[in-house]
Formats: sequence, structure tokens, C-alpha cells
Amino acid sequence: MLQKKLVIAMCAIFALSACGGDDNDDQSRIVLNPPEDLNPPTEEEPEEEEPGEDDSVEWLNATFDEETSVNSWEVACVSSECNATATLAYNADAQAMDVTPDFLSASDQIEISTAIEPEIADLAGGNAHLNLYVPEAYAGMVAQIFFQDASDRKGYIGYTNTTAGWNTFSVEALEAGTGVDDDFGSFGFHSEGFDLTLINRMGVQIQSAEGFPDLEGTLHIDDAIVSPEAIEVADKVVEEEPSGEEPIAGAPEEPAAGDISDHFTDDIEGWHLNGTGNTTTAETAQIALTHDAVNGALKITPKSWEANASESYRYESRIALAAATDLTNALVRMVVYIPEAYITDGSLQLQLVAGGSYGDYIPNLTAGFNTLDIDLSQRTDDLTAVETLGLQISAAPTDTSILEPILVSSFDVYLDGTVPATEISVDMTTGWRVNPTGLMMSYTADGVSYQPTAASDQLVFDPAGPLNMAGGSIDFVYEVDQTFIDSGANLQPFFQLKEYADYDYHFCWIGNADLATGEQSFTCEVPETLENGTAAQIPDGQTAQVGVQTNGGGAGTVTIKSVTIHPAE
Repeated sequence: MLQKKLVIAMCAIFALSACGGDDNDDQSRIVLNPPEDLNPPTEEEPEEEEPGEDDSVEWLNATFDEETSVNSWEVACVSSECNATATLAYNADAQAMDVTPDFLSASDQIEISTAIEPEIADLAGGNAHLNLYVPEAYAGMVAQIFFQDASDRKGYIGYTNTTAGWNTFSVEALEAGTGVDDDFGSFGFHSEGFDLTLINRMGVQIQSAEGFPDLEGTLHIDDAIVSPEAIEVADKVVEEEPSGEEPIAGAPEEPAAGDISDHFTDDIEGWHLNGTGNTTTAETAQIALTHDAVNGALKITPKSWEANASESYRYESRIALAAATDLTNALVRMVVYIPEAYITDGSLQLQLVAGGSYGDYIPNLTAGFNTLDIDLSQRTDDLTAVETLGLQISAAPTDTSILEPILVSSFDVYLDGTVPATEISVDMTTGWRVNPTGLMMSYTADGVSYQPTAASDQLVFDPAGPLNMAGGSIDFVYEVDQTFIDSGANLQPFFQLKEYADYDYHFCWIGNADLATGEQSFTCEVPETLENGTAAQIPDGQTAQVGVQTNGGGAGTVTIKSVTIHPAE
């Protein structure tokens, strides 16, 4: 599972409806200074510091470099009715503290905290940092760091919806504000009387959600630092163990990105399961959603088919759209991999769910990769303000022991119902020319032929802009006769801009030794910048020239059978 990090800056004021934690009405303060000694000792000369001695102060520096560093950390449930807890353990491999929550309800709030040094510290103007690793199952978990003063009053920095992987909480120049009219300074909320100058604990609060009590997973805490100085910590990244897996063969070419698009290259952010009451839960008793990094896909792994017949909505993998969207004329294209066991069983059924519109079962499913096009314009439901889209497993296999993952490698929505071309197939019946113009050229049943007589004789066509070829490629299928080979000539496919770019160019090379009679193919890779430094882009209203030219001689016949242009993404 591919992991990722999220840097969450919390130097602004957060507006909260509630941050959790009980206000402590006890406004008493402890006495920090003992009574003056009536007989003070004789004043001593201060000891001189050794040269180079470090005067820096850190109130907390929990980087978990050794096993004993977890000993000072404690777990508490926020409300008196809460019985949830968490297990803390040292993780030597990650050099972090493991936190395994045991949520008992969807409303539980667990706080994990530690004392700071010295026992009481003035954190006004100070800085704080904490890294929290959240496993995929708990992606979206709400978390926030907090501080506790000597009278047990707490200040919470503000809610954050975490993502799978490492989440970094960082706050600079701490200030408590006045506490009046929602002026909480750096904090989203704090108890009345909260005193930032008398802090004795720092920690992180994690919150349960619908479905969380059924989950198992371990979080990590690392780099919990509180300091008067600026804090610099290297980004936390979890390196994936090499899986040894190879991508599944037979994947189709990636479709053009739609107006709404997810190709799951790095993550499955935003995808969750229906029926959980939130938009974050990616695992339930029925199904689990994870990221397949090897295949770049949303991995849908069934865990139990028991509820499918009566509650098939629980088997919908869905995403919330950024805003209510009119899908009346939309086309949805999904590339879905289905293991052969489901097709052999014959009972699996999938549906594209658009808000409350389910439509028919998706027909003609096959084992392997399926490119599924769902034309929403054919539905009679009101699709003018759709808020969610999803893929539902509406009918389980008859053999309920089949629990193999189904993969979605791309999910695209084309609002106008048109899929843009991801490649350009060049017309082989018109638009070609030769240079110099006196050469013989003809259109044949096989394509376009010409008869070069010397070096640099060209057969070309003129693609129009706008077209970005910087990093793109051009596929040529061609054929040369024996006379051309015997002439010793080489063949050069090429891409060339025109006068607006001083005819900047890129030539590829097919050496004479690589030529043979019969059909051959060659891909000419176009670099981002051409030979003289111009970007390989055809501007709007301009054309380029693409084709082949001879090098080192010329005779006989060259036939171009097809040309396919693959623009840069």
C-alpha cells in the first residue's frame, strides 16, 4: 500500500464547533515559587560554562530512538462515559511509537499525551510539531494536537481530517489569544482560563467514526517536539517493501482524463464505502478498499458476501463530487479488472451508481480488463445535481468463498458524453506531400508510397496545432523494397516545426542494417525540447511536418502504411 504524507499548517486560527475535551472549572493556580528562605545561603560566584556549551532548550523531543522513550506516554478517553482505550508500544523498525486504538463507539475520543520538561513551561511564542501515521483503514480519521496546563485546562489546535500515510502537524509562534469572542490565538479552542505560560503536557487526540469500532489497525507517532526554537524535521515517508509482484498483463492504454478523473496512480484519496455514515471509511466487515501500487488501481477486496443480498449498498465503492454536478449527458468510462473466478461462477453483477440512480447491470463482463462505458444520457432519473458516484457489486458470486480483489484502474466522467482521443490516427488517403515536389508519390491500398532518388528526400504530412508533442511519440508502420535496401540508404522518421520556430526539429534513425523487406514498425520518441532548444509544441493556428526522409542515398520505394501520434499528456 502506497503511503503518502500530508503537511498540515496550523498557524492560522481554526474555527470549530467543538474540539472535544471537558472544560475544567477549577481556576486555581499552583504555587510555583516556595517561600523565601529566612536565612539565604551565601551568594556563590556562578560557575563558568565550558566553551561551546549548548544553551538551547527543548521542552519535548520525542523522536523514539530507544524503547524507553514510550514510557512517559499515557492514554485517556475524553469523556467520563467513554471506555475506549489504546495500546502503546515501541516500534524499533519505524523508530516510532505504535498506537493501536480500541474504539467502542463512533463518538469515542482518545488522547495520547506525555509530560514536557521542565515540569511547567511557558510556551508563549514557542513552536510544536508532531507526525502521525494513519493506516489506510483509518484514512480520514479526525485528529488534533493539544496542550494541557498545570490546572488541567486544555487547548486544542483544531480538527484535521487525516489521510493515509504520514500526517504532519506543525504550529509556530504559539499564542492563546484573549479567549473572548472566539479569539483563541493559535488554537481552535481552549478551556476558559487556559494558561499557555503554565503548560505541563502535550499530545494528540484521535476521534472514532462510523465503522471504526470494527476495524483493526495501528497508528504511529513520531517527532513530537516542543521548542522555543524553530523546528526542522525531515519529511516522513514510508518506503514500500518491494512486493515482487508484476503488473497484471493486458491492461489497456490509459484513457484520456475526463472532466472528473481518477487514475489511481498514487492513492485512492476520497474513495470510501457507502453505508458508513461518513466519507472516510474504507473498510467494513463486508469489504475493504486499498491502493494497489503495482497496478495503479483502486483495489476492492470482498471480506464477506453475507449482507450482499439484503444490503447490497454496503458493497458500493464511491466518491463524493466536489459539488453537485449535472450528469444528464455524461459518459462514465471505467477500466475494471475482474478475476476469472467471478466470470466462471457467472453470478457477479456490477452497477454504476450516480447519486440515487442505479441503472441496469453492466453487461458483457469478461475475465481480465474491461473498458466499461456507461451512457448516463440513457437514464430517465434526474441527474441534474449528482453528489456521489460509485461502483456497486450488486450481486455476489454464487460461490461465496470467492473473495478475490476487483481492480478499478481508471474512472473518468466526460460531462458532454464525448471521450477525447488519446491518440491521433493519421489519414493515409489525403494530406501527404513530397519534398522536393518532383518526386513520385502515390496513394495505394497499403498506404502512401514515394520513390526517393537522393539523400534527404522526404514524404511528409502537416499536423495542425495546438498539439503538445513534448515527451510524446509517433508510431510508424512502413515497408521498403529491396532496391531501397541495396542503395545503402537509411530511413529517418522525424518531427519538425516550421518558420515560426526556425524549423527546429528532431530526427530518429533506422539504420540500413535494420531494414528488411516486408512490414516493419518504429516508434519515434519526441523529446520535450528539440535540437535547437524549442519546445516540441505546435501552436494554435500553426502546423508542423511529420514523416520520413532518406539518409545516405535513395532509390526504390518506401511505403508508409500507418502513422499514429501520441501527444504528450
